[in-house]
Amino acid sequence: MGDLAAELRKIRDEYGDLRRRTIVNVARDPDHPLHSRFEWDDRVAGDKYRLVQAGELIRSVTVKYTDRGGEAREIHEWHSVVRDGARAYEPVDEIAEDPVTMKILLREMQRDWRALRTRYGHLKEFWEMIQSGLDPQIE
Repeated sequence: MGDLAAELRKIRDEYGDLRRRTIVNVARDPDHPLHSRFEWDDRVAGDKYRLVQAGELIRSVTVKYTDRGGEAREIHEWHSVVRDGARAYEPVDEIAEDPVTMKILLREMQRDWRALRTRYGHLKEFWEMIQSGLDPQIE
C-alpha cells in the first residue's frame, strides 16, 4: 500500500491536485507503476462501467413517505443486501416486512456507522453533526 500512496502523492505533486481522470491518464503508460492496477481491455472495462451505471440507476430511484412525526421524507427504494454470499438489491418495503432481511440490513448499517466513526471520529465537527441531527451548517 505504501507504493500506491507514494505514487498518488507524486501525481498530486506533479499536477497540483489528485483527480481520478489524471490518475487514469498517467497510468496509461505501460511503464507506469500504476498501470497494472487498471483494466485496459475495453471489452472488460466497458462491461464494468456498465455495471457502475446500473448501480447509479438503482440508487437514483426513491420513494416518498410520511414519517411518524408527519414530515414528508424521501429514501432510496432499493437497498443492497448480502444473502447467501451474494449481493442483491431489494425494495425497502419488502425489507421492512422481513425480520431476517431487516437484521441483515441493520448489521450492514452498523458496519457503515463504524467505518464513518473510524474515518471522521477524530474531528469534533463530526460529533457536532451527530448531535445536531446530521444537519450540518457548512459555510
